[in-house]
Amino acid sequence: MKANIDCLGKWPVDGKKSREEKRLVAVREQDHLPLVHGQQQHVLMSMIVSNDVLNVGIITIPVGGYSEMECHRGDETLYALHGEVTIRTMNPGEKERRENASFMSQQVRESEKMLIPEGIRHQYLNFTEEVIKVFFAVAPGL
Repeated sequence: MKANIDCLGKWPVDGKKSREEKRLVAVREQDHLPLVHGQQQHVLMSMIVSNDVLNVGIITIPVGGYSEMECHRGDETLYALHGEVTIRTMNPGEKERRENASFMSQQVRESEKMLIPEGIRHQYLNFTEEVIKVFFAVAPGL
């Protein structure tokens, strides 16, 4: 399969088909699906698995970079692979405005984990002097 945005939801193979065939699928680093995530503020996302029940990948955020605010189905678990990431969250229903700085944030240091429950608007920020990498897993189909 040629790697492109159309592969989301069936990368590296169709999940339903692989479950029916009861077959294991090795996913090496060179098999990751590289994507630029975000419409206005871009971060590199490397998808390891994206199927009907699970999305797993690595987000790379440059020095001073940040992701767009997002909210999605499914709980998200993250693990800081390299560096310290700041997670900014907003209350459900809260609108993002420049003059509104009332948000919660929490640092996740290297080797630490965090759970972001479904429906929480959040974004990743890099206030450090090094590129950070965050492993994430979201299970919207469960």
